[in-house]
Amino acid sequence: MLKINPGDTTATPLWLLISASLFLVLRVAASLYEAQHPPVPKEQIAWKENVEISKQIEGKPLLYYFRADWSPTCLQLETDSFCNPEIVETINKSFVPMRLSDTLKPLVLDHNKTKELIQKYAVSVFPSLVIALPDGTLFEKIPGAVKHKNLQKALDSAVKTFKAVQGSEAFARGDFDLANKLLGEYLAENKYALVDESEEFFWPFECAFRRYICLRSLSKDSEAEACLTEALKHDNNKPDWPLPLLRYVAGTISLKELQKSEEPNLEPDLALLAFVNHKDQECFEHLEKSLPRTIYKSRYDSRAARALVAKLSPDLRKQLELKYFF
Repeated sequence: MLKINPGDTTATPLWLLISASLFLVLRVAASLYEAQHPPVPKEQIAWKENVEISKQIEGKPLLYYFRADWSPTCLQLETDSFCNPEIVETINKSFVPMRLSDTLKPLVLDHNKTKELIQKYAVSVFPSLVIALPDGTLFEKIPGAVKHKNLQKALDSAVKTFKAVQGSEAFARGDFDLANKLLGEYLAENKYALVDESEEFFWPFECAFRRYICLRSLSKDSEAEACLTEALKHDNNKPDWPLPLLRYVAGTISLKELQKSEEPNLEPDLALLAFVNHKDQECFEHLEKSLPRTIYKSRYDSRAARALVAKLSPDLRKQLELKYFF
C-alpha cells in the first residue's frame, strides 16, 4: 500500500496516478476505435442541387445520384467510389453531377422534382446513378454501390460515346441538321477501332451510316461520299453489322448479299436509303414492312424511319397514318 508522508513534497499524488491511468486507458480505446472507424474522407465532387438550372448546361451528360439518408450502401459508395481521385476528376470534368436525396423528413427544396425523376427513371434502389442526355433522355442506369474500378469504366464509356448517343437520338427524331453536327464531331474525335472485341467497335460505323443519311438528306452528297469512304477504309471484311450495310451503300455487294447478313430488320435502313435517293414509293413500301415490327421500334434507325412518314408526299403519308394510327 502506498504510504504518503504529509511532509514529503516529492511523493506523487494518488489522484494524479489515477488520472494518468484513466487517460492511458481512454487513449488506447480511442486508438482502437479510430483503427476500426477511419474518418470519412472529404468528398470533392461539385454536386449541383438545382435540377432545372443544371439541365441548361450544354455539352455534357447529366449524372443523377439518387441517395437516401438512411441507406448504409449510399455511405459505402460515397466513401469509396466518390472519394477516388480519378472518379472525382472524371465527374467534375465531363459531367453535370446532381445529388438527389430521398430523406426521412423531406426538407430538400427540390423534393417534388426528386420524386418525379425517381419515377421517370424507375429508380428502385438506393444508391442509383443515372446518366442522361441534356434533354433528360436516359443514357445508362447504374444501381447499387459500384466499386470504383467498375464505375470508372462505365463513366469512361459514357464520356466516349456521349456525342454518338446524342447524335443518334437527334437522328431518330428526324433532326438531321443536329444529328449531322453531333455525329460529325464524334467521328472526328474517335478513331475507328482496329479490333472488334467490344461494343464500342461498332459505334463509329453505325454513326457513319447515320451521318451519311443526314448528309444526303441535306444535299451534301460529296461530304456523304467522303464519310462513307473513310468508314470503309477500316472494313475488317467480316459480317459484323453494320459493315454489310456500308458495303451495300458503296455498291460493293448486292441487295441479295445484304439480305443474307445477320441483321433481322433491314427495312428501316432500306427506307432511309430510298428516302435520300428521292424514291418515295420505294420508301413507302419499306416503311409498310417496317412499321408493324414493333419489337424493333426503339432502335435509332427504326425510329428515324418512322419519322420519315411526316416527310413523304401527302397521299403516301395519309395511307400510313390511317393504317398505323399516327
